[in-house]
Amino acid sequence: MDELEGVVEDIIFKSDDSGFTVFDIDAKGDLITCTGKLSYISVGDSVRMGGRWKVHPVYGEQFNMEWCKASQPSTLDAVEKYLSSGMIKGVGAVTAHRIVEYFGEDTLSVLDDHPERLTEIEGIGEVRAIEIAQSYMSQKGIREIMLFLQGIGVTPGQAMKIYKTYGRETVTKVKTNPYDLTYKVYGIGFATADKIASNMGFSGESRERTAAGTYYCLQRAANNGDTYLPQDVLTERAAKLLNVDEDMITDAITSFTINDYLSMENIDGRRVVYLKPFYVAENNVVKKLMDLSSVEFKELQTDDKPNLAEIESEMGILFAEEQKRAIYAALAKGILILTGGPGTGKTTTLKGIISIFEKNGIKTYLAAPTGRAAKRMSEATGRDAQTIHRLLEYNGIEFKRNEDEKLECDAIIIDEASMIDVMLMNNLLKAVNPGTRLIIVGDIDQLPSVGAGNVLRDVIESGLFDVVRLNQIFRQASLSDIIVNAHRINRGLSPLIENSGNGFYFIREKDRSGILELIKDLMINRLPKAYDLNPGDIQILTPMKKGVLGTYNLNNVIQMLLNPPSAGKAEIKLSDRIYRVGDKVMQIKNDYSKEWESADESGMGVYNGDIGIIRKIDKGNGTISVDYDGRKTNYDISDLGEMLLAYAITVHKSQGSEFNTVILPINYGPPMLMTRNLLYTAITRAKERVVLLGDDQRMIKMIKNNRIEERYSGLKWKLQRLKEFIC
Repeated sequence: MDELEGVVEDIIFKSDDSGFTVFDIDAKGDLITCTGKLSYISVGDSVRMGGRWKVHPVYGEQFNMEWCKASQPSTLDAVEKYLSSGMIKGVGAVTAHRIVEYFGEDTLSVLDDHPERLTEIEGIGEVRAIEIAQSYMSQKGIREIMLFLQGIGVTPGQAMKIYKTYGRETVTKVKTNPYDLTYKVYGIGFATADKIASNMGFSGESRERTAAGTYYCLQRAANNGDTYLPQDVLTERAAKLLNVDEDMITDAITSFTINDYLSMENIDGRRVVYLKPFYVAENNVVKKLMDLSSVEFKELQTDDKPNLAEIESEMGILFAEEQKRAIYAALAKGILILTGGPGTGKTTTLKGIISIFEKNGIKTYLAAPTGRAAKRMSEATGRDAQTIHRLLEYNGIEFKRNEDEKLECDAIIIDEASMIDVMLMNNLLKAVNPGTRLIIVGDIDQLPSVGAGNVLRDVIESGLFDVVRLNQIFRQASLSDIIVNAHRINRGLSPLIENSGNGFYFIREKDRSGILELIKDLMINRLPKAYDLNPGDIQILTPMKKGVLGTYNLNNVIQMLLNPPSAGKAEIKLSDRIYRVGDKVMQIKNDYSKEWESADESGMGVYNGDIGIIRKIDKGNGTISVDYDGRKTNYDISDLGEMLLAYAITVHKSQGSEFNTVILPINYGPPMLMTRNLLYTAITRAKERVVLLGDDQRMIKMIKNNRIEERYSGLKWKLQRLKEFIC
């Protein structure tokens, strides 16, 4: 890392939202353009920075700042530049010169302690003096806050997030309890807050630290899919993290519970602890599901068991018996769960259900958890489908459709339900009117949701609701080796890999570096030439993030192959990642407030798993433009933490998506990842072909490893308890 010192000469651009700033400094006579998150600097400041030199294709050589120490203007010339920079209301170049000429080296002292003396200068009356003083003190307040945060080890980017959360109360809040950051400031985790607290002299056994660490263990569990933790597990994990006595953790749990931040319950004879939102959501889901399954429906315009011959004739098919059973159940029951693997006719069954509903005047909404899944649903059924968030009219802050303003329809069909976590299911069910039919569609054998809970599996295994599992592989699907082998894997059998050629290929290679070279050759040469593919149609899926065959390394390698740096191509670096115009990227968190525009509409929301292409990088105003299948949205450079390169993505992130061609490396990995359902999920993401690379013995081990991801979830248990009372 390089270092640079100088005096700020000019602020070229500053984002009030992110703090991203472009500024010039005078470094011993050289004028140098610098960039970074540094909203608190002013013209005239003396700065010492650490960072790296970069060459911008338009603006030339720049210094990308990563840390900075700034001090207020120290020379009369610097003070004058600061006052005339435009940051102080009521002061232009002429007034700044008069103030400095009159007060000299006492200028800043006068502004700090005796601003009323500004009226001694000709042309500055009492009203204007008050305006200047208020503006100066406002800027000084922000500056002092940022310098305080800088002094306790907070990075410029983190400082901006903290200031946006607490505003003028930042110093007081942080000094009182730096661990409050973990609860209130997105992107500030326990480890960061713990470091800040240590720098401020907080004890390793302080009550604030114990509480934050305990809460963090529950947050981390939720990020891993658990809605709760058994109290003994939570106590053990928190005590180990904090290196404190378990009694202190017990006290923290009790205090949080009394203050209604946590909830406790006995599940299956074991005391468990929830974060309050997950406790409320899980209980609401139980109640709403029971309500929907036990109410009257809108009367049909035909008899209870209509003849499906007309629909079969219109669709040009004959329904199998289990498909007919699903269609009749959709008419008769409040809740139906339809599950089955690829090629078993879920889409055909859905189209039959929708057609029956339409013929009976049943107003139906179609939705899925992600934009890509909704698009697939729309294409498959020929009807409009939307994301669940859009269905519920999420505006970036709240769901407009809720218990007070419910959805106005007679039936709702939700696809790719394995991706739905307990929080999203709760928000959906709150907006569903009693008497509305709910059809939940998903493949129970795929990986569970990224968010907390195991909703689809819990609802099915509760035994309370009608479930139709489609098992028959239809003739057209049986011709695809992808589908045949997916079902073989799901039954614990090895795929047919000898002489396979109908979309399913296995290339043996035990060495990791050999697999990597094969992936490069397949991306650049073999697949594009054999099938007339664009490399963008090929998706690498991998079980893990780290290692030679993890997403981090694969993305770097493939980026250099498909989108190498060039003089006319803008790029930007964030930590150890480089983003370049033309790169394939993925959104990795739901951002419901992100605005987008397409050729014929506009809206809000970019979702976890959305894949797009970077079309433009403008360092001048600190923005990146990404195209998500025609939906164009702009990111502030400070939002790059929401985005990853997507030439290679994890299998977990591929849920709900479908790709023309999939490449899947199979090599060593931890048993918790190298499982049957992960392999099954990866293979079923491929529409035309899948190429597996690796050791067939390791693949067999994956198939034998039928470890279903166990999650701490109370939904199934609570539903079964209700079943006992009902029966």
